[in-house]
Amino acid sequence: MIKVPSATIRAPGQSPVGRWVRQPRRVAALSRAARTAIVSFAGFAIGQWAVGAVQVAVFATFTGLALLGIADFGGTPRGRCGAIARCWAAT
Repeated sequence: MIKVPSATIRAPGQSPVGRWVRQPRRVAALSRAARTAIVSFAGFAIGQWAVGAVQVAVFATFTGLALLGIADFGGTPRGRCGAIARCWAAT
């Protein structure tokens, strides 16, 4: 009989990447990064193609990056959304 170390045996459908992603801190980081990427691209697309001004596209891209990626608003999700909306309105 061949002995296989238990570390190499995985349950069906379970990958090491899946285990890595399911950790709570990493899930939060991945969701924040995805949200920032989507909003930054949307701002760029609206500024570049809908408005047609490069300056608006750059400003919208960096505003989305600053508000969602760099700034750290604490509190409940509703409170964070309100703080981001007030900051966006102030710009």
